[in-house]
Amino acid sequence: MKETKMNPANNEDLTQAFNHIRREAEDRRKASRDRPLPKITIGMATCGLASGALETKRSFEETLHEENIEAGIRSVGCIGHCYAEPVVIIDFPDSGFPPLFYQQVTPGKARMLVKSFLVGGDPLFEHVLGAMTENDMVPQVLDFPRFSHEERVVMDKCGRIDPEDIYDYISEGGYSSLVKSLRMSPDEIIQEIQASGLRGRGGAGFSAGKKWELAKNAWLNGFTLKLLLWY
Repeated sequence: MKETKMNPANNEDLTQAFNHIRREAEDRRKASRDRPLPKITIGMATCGLASGALETKRSFEETLHEENIEAGIRSVGCIGHCYAEPVVIIDFPDSGFPPLFYQQVTPGKARMLVKSFLVGGDPLFEHVLGAMTENDMVPQVLDFPRFSHEERVVMDKCGRIDPEDIYDYISEGGYSSLVKSLRMSPDEIIQEIQASGLRGRGGAGFSAGKKWELAKNAWLNGFTLKLLLWY
């Protein structure tokens, strides 16, 4: 039987439509980044939520309203310092300081940061874990042993994406692989998985690409054998 691509004949339209969405996502990200406002990023993964990040976020919102300060608040996934939750990054360009990483930010500390830093200009260094960019004033968080000895692969974008904002995900390359796969044949996808070296996590470390190939080619009494693959 002749093998066809997995998607319909309008795959060019699909690619063009996705590229349009991605450009919109990138424009949204750039507009948000370029706004001359303080930006508050809060880790809202399970570790942060268990430590009270929701209450911290609410405290920021209430205090900003009380002080009549316009600022952006973003929720992101785990940044990597679970022991320090709730963690908050404040990027306040007008202050002259680099983006600062704060640890164990309780609701009370959130109110202090708004009033002392965003209103008074004092970043409260006693609560700062480090800076998020290289600078001459504050040690950079990425230079700490927790990060300097690791190379993130699967978790590379953790702490950079708002999981409730699909445009945020797309601007970081989200769904690009899905669009690519829809233009490939089943054999091409299997070859891609095999070339990646991806293996199962059940203990045997069996090749995922080989599993997919066996499932595709399996026939039992004239019926396709369907396998449930767990990873």
